[in-house]
This record gives sequence, C-alpha cells and structure tokens, in this order.
Amino acid sequence: MVNVLYAERISLDRKERSTDSIERQHAKLELRREEESRSRAVTVVGHAVDRSVSGSVDMFDRPKLGQWLNEEGRDRWDELWVTTQDRLSRNDIHFLAFVFKVLEWGKTLVVLDDPSLDLRTPEGRLIAHAKALGPSKELARIRARITESHETRRYTRAWPGGVPTYGYVTTKIILDGKPRKVLQLDEYMVSVLHEMRRWMVEGGDTIKGVCTKLNARKELTAKDRWRLSIEQPIKNGVGEVWSPSSVSYLLSSPALLGQKLHKTKPMFNPDGSPLIIADPVFDREEWATLQAAINERRRSPYRKYGASPLLGVTFCGRCEASATHVATFRGEDEAPRYRYYRCTNQRQEKPCPGVSKKAAEVEEIVERVFLQEVGDINVATKSWTPGEDHAEELARVRAAIARLENERDTSLGWDDEDEEGYLSRKARLVARRNELKSKPSRPSGWAYTDTGQKYRDAWEMADEQGKRKLLVDAGVRFVINAPDDFDVQIPDDIAARLQAVSLVA
Repeated sequence: MVNVLYAERISLDRKERSTDSIERQHAKLELRREEESRSRAVTVVGHAVDRSVSGSVDMFDRPKLGQWLNEEGRDRWDELWVTTQDRLSRNDIHFLAFVFKVLEWGKTLVVLDDPSLDLRTPEGRLIAHAKALGPSKELARIRARITESHETRRYTRAWPGGVPTYGYVTTKIILDGKPRKVLQLDEYMVSVLHEMRRWMVEGGDTIKGVCTKLNARKELTAKDRWRLSIEQPIKNGVGEVWSPSSVSYLLSSPALLGQKLHKTKPMFNPDGSPLIIADPVFDREEWATLQAAINERRRSPYRKYGASPLLGVTFCGRCEASATHVATFRGEDEAPRYRYYRCTNQRQEKPCPGVSKKAAEVEEIVERVFLQEVGDINVATKSWTPGEDHAEELARVRAAIARLENERDTSLGWDDEDEEGYLSRKARLVARRNELKSKPSRPSGWAYTDTGQKYRDAWEMADEQGKRKLLVDAGVRFVINAPDDFDVQIPDDIAARLQAVSLVA
C-alpha cells in the first residue's frame, strides 16, 4: 500500500476565469488514483490545497503544503502527486532543491503530465531541470508584463491593482479602448469615513478613540473588504483590528481626495496639478478641518476619549509630561479612598522622580481660578477657516519647467519633433504657473464664534468631561512642581481674545 499526498496550487482563485482551477487539478489527481488502484493499493492521506499562492513561493513556505513537509507531516506520505510541474513551482532553483529533499527523504514525486519522469536518475533530474526552466522563464515574463502594464497605466485613471483605499471599490470600464479597472466611491464606506471625521472634528475624539469605536462595532478594514470581494477568508473570521497608525495614515491620505498615489506618494500631471482618478470622499473644507484635528492630536500628548477628570490640564513641572489621575480603592467600595494627580513618566532615559497632588485640591483650585478669570466672559467655540496656499504646487511646476529646459539644453540629436513636444509641454507648465501665481494666498486657522453663554453658566451645566473640554479648549494648564508648589496657567491672551469675540458679537 502507498500513501499519497495531493499537492494543488493556484495563483489567484477566481472561479469565473478559464484556468487550471483547484477543482480541475483535483479531478485529474482522482482520475490517476482510480487508474493506479487497479494495480496497487493507493490511500490518499491528505490534500495540500494552496489557493492564491504564487508559484514563486518556496514549497516549504506555503500555508498548506509546508505543513506536510516538516518531520511530522512527511512521515504520513510516501508519494507526492501534482498535475503539472508548474503547479508545484515556477522557480527552477526551488524546484530542484525540493527534488533533492524528496530523494533524501526516500519519497517519490509524481508529475501527472510526465509519468515517465524518474527523478532517481541523473538523466531524469537533468530533464526535470530543463523542464523547470520553462515555468521559471514564464514567471519572469509574467512579472515583466505586469511591470510594463503598471508603467503604461501609471498616469491614467486606471487602477494599478491591489487593495483600494478604504472608501473606494473597483469597477470595470472601457478606457482608451481597453477594459480597465477604475475606482468609484462606496456609499457605505464613505459614510463611515464621514463618521470618523465627525468623531474627531466635532466630538473631540483622538485617533485611538476612533479605533476603539470602529473595533467595538466590528467595522471591516479595507483589506478585509477586499478579501471578501475575491471570496477569500478574513483573519479569524472577524477581520483585522483598526490601529492608530492605520487610521492616522488613512485619514491623512490624499487618496481620499481622489488623488492617485505611487508608493504612498501623490502623483501629478505634467502641468504640476494633482493626478485625480476618482471622486473625492471629502470636500476641501471637510478635508482641511479633518487635517487640523489630526495635527492637533499629534501635537497633544494626551487623549480625550475615556479621559480622566483633568486629563490634558494637569502636567508635571519637572518633565512636562501629562499628570496621571490615580485612584486607590479599599475592599469593594465603589468610591475611591484616595485620588491623586501624579507624574508617572518612566519612558525617558532618566525617569522622572515624579510629583503628585491630591486630586480634590487640584480640581477645586482649577475651578476657582478659571471661573475667577473668565467666568463672566462668553464661551467662544472654534471653527476651522480653510486657507489657500499654492506655494508647494507652484514650486513643483517651476521645478518641472527647469527640468524641461535642462533636458532641451543637454539632449543630443534634438530635432523638430522634439522641439514641438518641448514647446507644447512648456506652454502647459507656464500656463499652470501663471494661474497659480494669480491665485490669492491666505493661511488656514481657527476662528472663534461667540455662543452667547457665559463660561460660568456653561461650567454649571456641564458634566465632568464637559468641564474638562472647556478647560482644554481654553488652553488651561495646572502644573505640579511639588505637593505645595503649583501653577495655574491661563494663556495671557485668552481673556482679551474671548472678550474681543464677545464685543464683536
């Protein structure tokens, strides 16, 4: 009796494509088993089915086949059957290395489309090597075609492939006479992105807070949505988690404005304007306020989601780190026995010795001083006023003009056709430069609007986190130098600024 392992592989498992699918490979292997069973006892001990795995991947690194090649797995089979040599590998070096391992283990490799191939003889191995060069060269040709295709489509609306940015899906259209994939907005994902923006801009959430909300309701990431679209399983059945780094990158990516990226960098047309390949998720004002909120979170060392009473207000006077709210409980008491604001910064090279002060004292002092200074002034809310600055794009256009002129000056064999192309390209660049120079330039910034409500009244109506937000927005800081040495810092211009807003209103 011989124990047989089936090895089946396909680079991209798309049932609608005409290809040597997993199902057809399996059918051929089963047919061979039926034929072999007439002359000897054949037991199929397993099926190593690797879907969406490139032929360039070493057999030992494959998710399914690799499990059968370790010491425990290979004790269970005597022969490994595969329909064709390229289903096993398209890399000649990997293939020959595997052949020698099979011989070393005392196993047999059976390739169905060449049943006479005997790898135990030098001649058989030579033939196998010669046959392996075919798939290897084909792999190189495939890679070259893909690279050439990407280069051709790089400056068009066509999507080059891979996972679309969250908010977009691909659809096929006829582009330049050929069917191409392009991006279009996905209504549901766009609604989630706008919700993420509202959490940050209007709700004051941090990036970590946004992640917490997305993970709590099990929102799928762009990669998981893409996996489901090609009928691939998602991680652990529930998908990947949203991380602060991925959310920060997503919400800062120009791809959400419909701009094409190459290696994470924005692409531009020959005239220096952004290369737009899809409708934007956000309009200009929405984008500006979102970027302002993200930049503010990056500058702030504190979080606002699930925060302690004065997080973002209390700081250590020795190392300037945020002071942590620490509470100790006794037994099963719901109320804490002791509460302090304490520096717990141990991340620097020389850890901070730490300072602390009783929380009740800190909160009483902050409230008293804050209301004493600005309690009778109207609350002013911040709103973002988007600016208009074209300096960066203007610099790119001027650099493109300089490169074009240098190309003309240094090129050999410049002819009339080159001159015609040069004049056309330069005319577009000069027109774009002049257009940018004529546009106004004004900085972005926060504008303050009078709410008509006194800070004292707002304080009395607010809950704990609402009071903290009033303090944080006003820029109030309570700096602890020692238990009996502290400083309440209210920006010098806050009273004048807020009073000015009130008078204007």
